[in-house]
Order: sequence, then structure tokens, then C-alpha cells
Amino acid sequence: RTEIKFYYGVKSGAKADSEALLEAVKATVNERLHALI
Repeated sequence: RTEIKFYYGVKSGAKADSEALLEAVKATVNERLHALI
């Protein structure tokens, strides 16, 4: 039981991390675009 909870906790945590990273990349790209304009 504990292993299953841990596995899903890691999976959902990794998903949240990748989504946060994607948002950070988008924000950086937007800043670069505004700096160019």
C-alpha cells in the first residue's frame, strides 16, 4: 500500500514540476519577445 501511494505521489509531483517548468519557459520566452519589440 505504501509503495503504491509513494509511486503515485512521485508521478503527480513530477507532473506538477514539468508543468511549472513549462510555465517558467513560457514566461521567459514572453519576456524575451517583449525585450525585442
